[in-house]
Amino acid sequence: MKTFTQQTDTPDQKLLSKLTDEVVSRYKDCPDPRLKEIMISLVKHLHSGLIKWVQNHVVSAPGEAVCDGIGELWFESDEAIP
Repeated sequence: MKTFTQQTDTPDQKLLSKLTDEVVSRYKDCPDPRLKEIMISLVKHLHSGLIKWVQNHVVSAPGEAVCDGIGELWFESDEAIP
């Protein structure tokens, strides 16, 4: 499990910023310009209020796992969720 918490001017804040940049960069070669625009806007919007991100990796599952991990996005309050 990986956990990152955002606080002002901390290494974790910089890591969350790098995470946003990495996710955005994944769409640079998207062949559909409208999808690219929507996804980049969505990622930047969601990540703007993020204070904590937890990534849980699947280590075992009955049968074939349907995913390799589950991400948790944490915000200051319900009102802070974009």
